Amino acid sequence: MFRFLIAIVCFLSISVVVKAQYYTHFGRGFFGIGQAAIVKCYELEQTTYTASQGWDVTDLSSTSTFGFGANYTTGYFLVKNKLSFGAGLGIYSYHNPNFGYLPLYGDLRFYMTKEPDVPYLLLQVGGGLKAGKSFKNGNYFKFGIGFKGFVGDGLCIVGEASWQPFSVSNTGESVNVANDTYSFKAVSFTIGIMFF
Repeated sequence: MFRFLIAIVCFLSISVVVKAQYYTHFGRGFFGIGQAAIVKCYELEQTTYTASQGWDVTDLSSTSTFGFGANYTTGYFLVKNKLSFGAGLGIYSYHNPNFGYLPLYGDLRFYMTKEPDVPYLLLQVGGGLKAGKSFKNGNYFKFGIGFKGFVGDGLCIVGEASWQPFSVSNTGESVNVANDTYSFKAVSFTIGIMFF
């Protein structure tokens, strides 16, 4: 299942990139971003509920909790060289606790200057999809800073550092009603390619 989902993300990346190159120029129109990511958790809590004891929040060790994965974002410049909005899909594998995570999110980017090589702020909000036994559903939030630098005609390298708190359900129910959840506070680092 994991390999199948990676193949879908790769196919979508290629198809959107091919279309994007025909319809856009730098700083306007459509773009696509493919990225590899590593996520390091610095705080981990497990919240459980039982009728006899009520809610219980347990701090768990996060020293060996990490994740890695890939995501693809496609977007459109709403304001030339300044503001873009898009949507994305990721696939992640987390360890200690072990689970898969498939976030689907909205993506908003604010570019700090109108120069070709530019720092930017990003905000991603969405949810994790339940896509099989090893995947957990949950919420998704990411706020960070990145840098986009051109390396060729219509091709940029992007790097990002982000704060990434999220929660997942251990019961398959929504995080809002589940009686067993993990809550993570993490930082993520990504590197990737942006196509115009």
